[in-house]
Amino acid sequence: MGFEYQIINGYEWFDKIFSKEDLKSFLYEELENGLKQQYLRVKYLDKSDIESLLWRPLMLEGTRAFLLNDNGDVYFLNIIPADKMGVRLQIAEVPGEKLNDKFVIFSGWIKNISELKVLMKQLEIGKWE
Repeated sequence: MGFEYQIINGYEWFDKIFSKEDLKSFLYEELENGLKQQYLRVKYLDKSDIESLLWRPLMLEGTRAFLLNDNGDVYFLNIIPADKMGVRLQIAEVPGEKLNDKFVIFSGWIKNISELKVLMKQLEIGKWE
């Protein structure tokens, strides 16, 4: 599990994962220059990122919500409209089958998929290496 970012090649952005092995060949100055010169970037969290972590969209009117079934435990994720700080999420555990009985285990700002992966690992949601 590494930090996900994008690099531009010509006019197209490509997804990359920065791992511990990259530290040997990638200097901090190179990273800082890449961000300043805008040939490296970190993409804000979006629907496709959430779905890539096995969350499934829920069709609830007026919401952008997802469910995750993790070995019988059910979790509810709701995206709350936000500004440029990132995406505001609420994650709740759903005991049984009723969404009305859910209780919130996280509410806060998440900027990108790497942050969501860390949060899910901390909450012990999903499978991690």
